[in-house]
Amino acid sequence: MTNIRRLSWEQFHDLQDSFRSWLCGRSGLWFFEECESRFTDLQRDLNTIWKDRVLAQATFKRFAKAYLNTTASVPISYNGDAPLMKDIAARTEMFATRVIPGEGLVVTWGNDNFYPATTTTFVDTYSRIGSSAQTEIQIVSTECDGTRLFPIGSSDMTGDPQDKQTGTKKGLLPFPSEWKELLGHDFVPIYNLFDLHNSSLLVMAHSPDSNCPNERKGPTYLFLLTPAKYLKPDVDPIAQFENEARPGPNLITSVGSAKDDLVMLTRQFWLIGCDSLALAGLKGEWSLLLERALAAYKPTSDSPVNAPSCGSYANGVFAGKSFVELRHHFSINGHPADSGARNLQTIGQVLGASFAATLNRTAASDAAPFVRVVRSPDVGYGISPGVIQIRFYTTMSQIFDEVSIFEGDEIRVGPISEDLRKE
Repeated sequence: MTNIRRLSWEQFHDLQDSFRSWLCGRSGLWFFEECESRFTDLQRDLNTIWKDRVLAQATFKRFAKAYLNTTASVPISYNGDAPLMKDIAARTEMFATRVIPGEGLVVTWGNDNFYPATTTTFVDTYSRIGSSAQTEIQIVSTECDGTRLFPIGSSDMTGDPQDKQTGTKKGLLPFPSEWKELLGHDFVPIYNLFDLHNSSLLVMAHSPDSNCPNERKGPTYLFLLTPAKYLKPDVDPIAQFENEARPGPNLITSVGSAKDDLVMLTRQFWLIGCDSLALAGLKGEWSLLLERALAAYKPTSDSPVNAPSCGSYANGVFAGKSFVELRHHFSINGHPADSGARNLQTIGQVLGASFAATLNRTAASDAAPFVRVVRSPDVGYGISPGVIQIRFYTTMSQIFDEVSIFEGDEIRVGPISEDLRKE
């Protein structure tokens, strides 16, 4: 069956003819006898076999999911062997999406807003985290320097330590003090554009050579981890002050309280650098990060079990309830779309206005396609390099909505005849 799925339509038609000839030969056919005479309704039965048996799964939806919509997220969670992590594995779920060079990474920064009461007492105010400015970064990649947020030559900035002060949120720091050895080494908290330029973020030292002189290499691949849960202050009970990811001041006195605190990492967006495209490598890296964070708490005794599987990169965590999404750049009839398309936005959604009055039409068999999509596929997923063309001879919305926009898509919309417009 796998070999059949790899055939072109021409090869598949040849297979159908060969199967028919073989079937007729096995039926004891005489030399001058018609094959159909040996069967009640041969063509009907053959159509049923091919359609309901062999091609039952050969739908455009399945094809699009396997070969066209490669930017869909996949769930990951802790899958290591550390004994103390086993019972909270279900609480560590995230959704992983490959970030492809050229794509836009759009960050909507969180902003802490305080709402004063009629008095001047701080405890009479309340806070909520809203959205402020947006930043779009176009991911770049070279063979020497790996995948990066900014081109080589952009300014890198070292994060100098700030003096420790006791403020009004004592006991509710965004990260526990036990993680001081992890910050800047295992991960870098990202609150602003300065942090995106942090010299430790998503790079590691390597021995340069004449071909690749840069001493700091980025990962071969980049993944965005999206949280499955977030903190919501307006539930029972309604919280006065909204927090980033920690539910409240948590005094770590036991392994259980350490685990509860650790889950904060799963409520924030992450950028994970990896030199392997395999999903197992990404899961291993996420598991190792969680193990190292748990081991840093004093009440725990577990040491990390997982070995590094992605390389020694300082990954990025978007703190302050910043929201991160992917955006694809594409063009329609040679004109770039100014705002691009969000990840998983479909052809039908971006062309909805163009075909609003002529949806659900089908072209004649000898007519030109209504829409052509020229695409350079992501070879990282095992697809051969080159250019593919997706031709649509229909304006059926359920077909258009099966194909997601991909980075760099060229959409070419052709004319619709007056006959079809009048239908």
